[in-house]
Formats: sequence, C-alpha cells, structure tokens
Amino acid sequence: MAAAPPCRSRPRGRGCAGPRGGAASPRAGARRSGGGLRECTAAVVGLGRRGQWHEACRTLLQLRREGPRPDVTLCNAVVSACGRSGQWSSTIAVLTDARWQGLWPDLFTYGASTSACERSGPWAVALEALRSAAAWALLPDVVLCSAAMGACGKQGEWLQALQLLLAMPTGSLQPDIIAASAAVSACERAGRWECGLTALEELHRSALRPDTVACSAVASACEKAGHWLQILGLLMGMRRFSTRPDVVLCNAAISGCGKGDQWGWAAALLEAAREAGLQVDLVTCSSAISACDRGGQWRSALESLRSMLRLQLSPEAVAHNAAISTCEKCRRWEQAVGLLEDMRSNGLRPDLVSHGAVGSAYEKVGEWRLSLQLLADMHRRGPGQSVVIYNTAVAACEKGRQSGRALVLLRDVRRMRLDPDVVTFGASVAACEKASRWEAALGLLAELPMQGLQPSAVIWNSATSACEKGRRWRLAIFLLGAALAWGLLPNAVTYSAAVSACEKRKRWEEALGLLAEMWRVDLEPHLIACSAAVSACENGQRWADAVALLAATHLLGLRPNAQTCNAAVSACEKDVRWGLALGLIQGMREARLELDWVTYTAAARACSRGSGWGLVLGLMEEMDRDRLDPDATACETALGACEETQRCERALALLSQVERGTFRVLE
Repeated sequence: MAAAPPCRSRPRGRGCAGPRGGAASPRAGARRSGGGLRECTAAVVGLGRRGQWHEACRTLLQLRREGPRPDVTLCNAVVSACGRSGQWSSTIAVLTDARWQGLWPDLFTYGASTSACERSGPWAVALEALRSAAAWALLPDVVLCSAAMGACGKQGEWLQALQLLLAMPTGSLQPDIIAASAAVSACERAGRWECGLTALEELHRSALRPDTVACSAVASACEKAGHWLQILGLLMGMRRFSTRPDVVLCNAAISGCGKGDQWGWAAALLEAAREAGLQVDLVTCSSAISACDRGGQWRSALESLRSMLRLQLSPEAVAHNAAISTCEKCRRWEQAVGLLEDMRSNGLRPDLVSHGAVGSAYEKVGEWRLSLQLLADMHRRGPGQSVVIYNTAVAACEKGRQSGRALVLLRDVRRMRLDPDVVTFGASVAACEKASRWEAALGLLAELPMQGLQPSAVIWNSATSACEKGRRWRLAIFLLGAALAWGLLPNAVTYSAAVSACEKRKRWEEALGLLAEMWRVDLEPHLIACSAAVSACENGQRWADAVALLAATHLLGLRPNAQTCNAAVSACEKDVRWGLALGLIQGMREARLELDWVTYTAAARACSRGSGWGLVLGLMEEMDRDRLDPDATACETALGACEETQRCERALALLSQVERGTFRVLE
C-alpha cells in the first residue's frame, strides 16, 4: 500500500535547479518579465476566485506562446484556480507541464494539486503527488499530508489514511489535530468506528487534544453502525480530552440511541443538550422524535415536536411523519389525525408517508369509515394515491367486517391502475372469510397467479377458513392438499380450519383423519383442531373417540376449554355414559373451568337416561348454587326426575320457575 514517502530535510527555496537542469530561477524570471508577469498572476488569482478556471488555463497557454515566460508563482495561481473548481485533472496537467517547461514546482503547487484531489479526484493521484514532492527534494508538510489523507478518506481508503498518519513522525513531521481529524474522518466514512476510537486514544496519548470535529466523526461512525453504547462512552470520555460536545455530536448520539431502541437515553441527551446551552436544531429534535418512534413513546414524540415550535424551529415533514408514525404504532389515531392537520396549518404538504401512517392508525383500531374518508380527502387534496394506503383501508374494512366495501376498494385499485399486491389480496380474502363469503374468497385466490403474485400461507388459511364457515368441507380439504402444489406447507391453522369444516357437516371420520395426518407430518395439533374433532365425534355419537381425544389434549400439554369438555359430555350423554359424564364434570372443576348450562343439561340427560334420578336433582341443585338458569330441556329432565322420586315440592318449585319465565329457552 502507498504511504507517505520518506522525507528529506532540505531548504524550500524555489531558485534551485530541478532534476532536468537549466531551470530559470523565479527571481531571474521576474527580472526579465518585469511587472507584466505580476499583473498576469494577479489576474489569474482573480479568475480563480470567480471560478473561471478555463480562462486561467488559457492565460497560461497564451503566456507560453507570447511571453513573458510563466514562473512557478503564476503556475501556482493556475493550479489553485483549477483546484478551487474541483478540476483535479487540470491541476495535474498544469503541474506536469511546469516540470516539462523546466520550472521547479514548490510545496504550494503540490498542496493545491493534492487539495483538488481531496475534493473530487482519485486518492491514488493524491498519493502520487505526495511521492513526487519528495522525489523533487521537497519536504511534505502537515497540510500536504492532511490533504492526501482527506482524499483517501473521501473514497473509503481509510487504511491508506491511517498509514499516512503513522508515517508522518518518520519524516520528522508532528501530526497536528487537522491531520488526525482527516484520518478519523476517513475511518468514519468507511464505517470503521473501532479504528476511529483507537485514533482518538492515540491522539490523547500523543498530548494532542482531539477536537470536536474528530469526536463528531467517530460518533457519526458509531451512529451509522448502531453502536449507541460506544457513543455514550465517547461523550463521557470527552471530559478527559477537555473537549466540549457540539450539536453535531449530540445529534449523532441521539440518532444512535434511537437506532438502538434507547429512546430514554435519547430524551435524556436532548434535555442535557438544552441544559448545556447547545443550540439544538431541526436535526436534533427530529432524531429525538425518530427515537421515540422506535420506542413507541408517542407522548415524548409530541413533546419534542412542541419543543421545536417553542424554539421557533419550523418542523419539517420528516419530523411530523415520525411523530405520526409513533402515534400510529401506539394506536393513538386521534393524535395522528391532529398532527396531519397541524402539518397543513403550518404550511406543510402531507405526503404519502403522512397519509399512510394515519391510514395504518385507522386500520389498527378498525375505523373503516375514517379510512374511507381519508382516501376521499386524498382524492380531493392530494398527494395522489398509493396501493399501501389502499391496503390499510381494505384491512380496516376487514376488521370492521365490511367485506363488500373491501372488494369495492380492490376494484378501485385496479381502476386507478395501481398494482394490488399480496397485502391487498390478503386483506380482501380475510374480509370475505369473516363474512363467510367463500365464493369470493376462492375467486380472489384464483386471481393471484394471474396477477403474477404468489399466495402466502396467511391468504391460504383465510380461504380455507372461509370454506369452513361456509360449511364447504370438501373444498377445505381440497385447499389443504393444493397448498403443497403452490409450495406452501399447511400449518396448524390450515388443518384446524379443515377439521372445523368437517365438524360442521358431521364428518367425524374425515375430522379424525385430518387430525391423524397432523401427527404424521409432525405438526402439533392446535386446540381448535382438537376441539372441532371432539365436536365431530359428539355429532357422530362416537363417545369413546371423543373422550380419548379429550385425554390426548392433556397429554399434548393443551388446556381444553369448556366448549371442548361440553362436546365430550354431550357425546357421553348420547350413549348413556352417565358415569363418564359426571367424571368429566369433576375434571372440569379440578381444571377450574367454568361449567355452564350446556354442561349441566348434557350430564342431567345422561343421568336421566340411565335412571339416575337422584343425580339429576343433584345436578340441578349445583346449577342453583352456580346461579345458572336451566333451559327447557333441563327443566323437563328435572321434572321427570321429581316424578320418579316423588319429589313434589321440588317439582312445584321448578314449575314456579317456569311460570316466572326465568328458564333458558333454546333457540
């Protein structure tokens, strides 16, 4: 790798002959040219200040043709003019031409050429200029080395910059803070925050005090890498350097804490900056708002926005959008809408990001009417339309069970020539599923490939669930098998929907088959699938299978709910297994499940069919203790038990309850 050449101690005079020999000294040139050359040099300096580097080069060429002969001072002025305009190739051309003309370029010539490369040229050319200066017996100074390091840093050559810094002492040069800052900035641009921190420590050990620029560069590198802890360490270490942080470093620290989800530290740094008398700016407050956005702290975000107004800073759209996004994540749609209106009242034009965040806030709370109103406002006021915002409106309609409006929005997306994506179709299919519109759900599923979209597992599950709610068990099982053809692996949700579809049509054999298939493919059955299978067995009068499945749920670590247990009790009732029914009730009590009138009624019927009249009356008394109203079936069963056991008083009490109308009437 190229590094600074070894420097030779030599006087820096201009009047010595170069390697080509015969070069005229500048003093001799000045005597021959008189005042004309000085006037030309002054004119070239003026051209450089005005950015007219072309004219400066033309002046040099004209002097070469017509005289007086240019000297190094005039060449330096031309090099400086080209360098000011970032014309690094022209500076190198003038430098090379000066050598061919027998002139002796000085440190200013090489420094201006290197500075031009620092602004816009290749780093290798800057290093070549540094080597060339040493070859011409010139001792590169700190300014020249700093410019070369800056050129390396701007093009990501951080290692070259560090090597130059380390080579300076070998050439009897003591690095100053400018040179060190150039090396640190090179590390920052390359994201080498570790090397930047090491360079700062080396500066401190070399009795140099790192300035704010160097510390800010390292903090910026740490911020880009998300190393917020290192930034805080740097801030505390600046006390050792006796360096006072500025607002740029504070901004990097707040932004780094935000990226690390440390919104508390970000807020504390903002408060500390104010107390230290730093003039916080838009970037400071915007970084604090973004940190609050990542941390979901909507109150802190709004307070930071208000602080910007108190400081007479005009918040930009980015700051408002971050605050709106924070409110959206926290489901504070009222505050999000208020911020949107504030943007308009402050003369800002809300963009698609602003509207998208508000639309997402509406979607999270199911405010479908407001979502549709937002779309209407965007049609009227701008800023155009986006499929992302339509997606939030479709999802809001889905949560509000407005399947018809969701499908209308999907048609609007096509009409406006916006490309619907998987999210659009997913929300639309979910809306159809909630409304039991299985035909529409399958139609959307079939349309996905025609749009060049791959169905997701979520969409497939929604379509299967739509078939389940529509009692289309064959279609549900078909979708289960077709998922593999689309490269989708059916999960527990898919199987549960198919099992529930079979249960609704009393297809207990298919339900048990699907449950067995879940075990074969190493899928742990979901409680919904097990409950549906128990209900299917109850409908098919398969009490043994129902009880076995209920026991299996315990072995799988699942906690059956009251509905599952009720289905098993009902299955026992249909086969007059009253002992098992009572055992299941006891198990429900031990599991602290709430028994309802369905549980008691099924158990009472099982006992009555087994002539357990005393047990029937005992169950009715337990219903009274649980403050449950018996339904007509339970009353009929209890009256039969009273008749068989000749409990006239109990029968009269039940009849009185019937007259008061307090019993539950089955629909």
